[in-house]
Amino acid sequence: MFAGILQRILQFSFIHQNRVMKPKKIILIFISLLILSTSSELFAQGESLDQVTMFSSRLRNPIDVELRADQGVIYFNIQNNSYYPYNLEVKFSALGNLSPQVYSRSAKVFPGNTRLITFKIVDPAQEPVINYQFSYALAGSAASEKKFNPYLIPIGEDRTVGFLTEKGETSKKIFLNQYNMSPGDTVFNSRKGIVTALPDDMKEIDRIMPKNSLEILHDDGTVAIYQGLSSGSKLIKLGQKVFPGQPIGIMGSSKLLKFLVLELQNDGRIKILDILYAGSDGKMIPPQNLNGIKVVYPDKIITQELNKKEISRYKKRTLY
Repeated sequence: MFAGILQRILQFSFIHQNRVMKPKKIILIFISLLILSTSSELFAQGESLDQVTMFSSRLRNPIDVELRADQGVIYFNIQNNSYYPYNLEVKFSALGNLSPQVYSRSAKVFPGNTRLITFKIVDPAQEPVINYQFSYALAGSAASEKKFNPYLIPIGEDRTVGFLTEKGETSKKIFLNQYNMSPGDTVFNSRKGIVTALPDDMKEIDRIMPKNSLEILHDDGTVAIYQGLSSGSKLIKLGQKVFPGQPIGIMGSSKLLKFLVLELQNDGRIKILDILYAGSDGKMIPPQNLNGIKVVYPDKIITQELNKKEISRYKKRTLY
């Protein structure tokens, strides 16, 4: 009977409203140079990190609606095919022979399957009717509500930080968060998150940079971008949960690791986030003070986002 009911449900009208299929190119303009009055050093982000557009590629159909009839009920499910959460709005224009009667429903849907509503078929002998429309947009981050700090320096413990530097006649320019590295050096994860993009992996995904970046989504919706990694290292995979201090890649021939953290905003813009880094004795260090310091990975910083099970595994050295 319910197989027949499910076929009769196909009377519903479906309007696919994707707000993000053709995103407008947005360039963020910000002051890229900071001149210190007491020094002849100039600090800059530099190159492609100065201007970050919206996502370079998007999933064609990140959100699907799935209806399933079972034992007198109809499940209204949402399938999120992305690694990113989306804000969803569903409007019901007609509901017949179903309970509850709802006009609309809004939700933040995370990757995977979400049961949005369970409808009860009031009279099994009568046909149910569902007419609906839905729209969605990429969810913004929560970084503005509670800013996370500090991050681990991604070049590895006990190394000395050296940023890309250009010397002029009277001053030198230091490119913040662009680390001098060597081919084959290991790069380490700065914060717990989910891998959303890999270098030179052209799978259809929601990706921020064009193709040469490793991208990791954090729980608060911010995204860490690592550029300069070899595409052949294969230390991690798409969708994998990664932890602070975990090896995530090997440097390629560029000899330069570029690192930044982005905040996603609800209106579709991306903003570069100012962050602090973990130093010794619990200190938090701004990027302009990193050059020349020795990297530390304090246990307190590594475990601050871990749950109890993950902390136990970390202490046993079985977390990754």
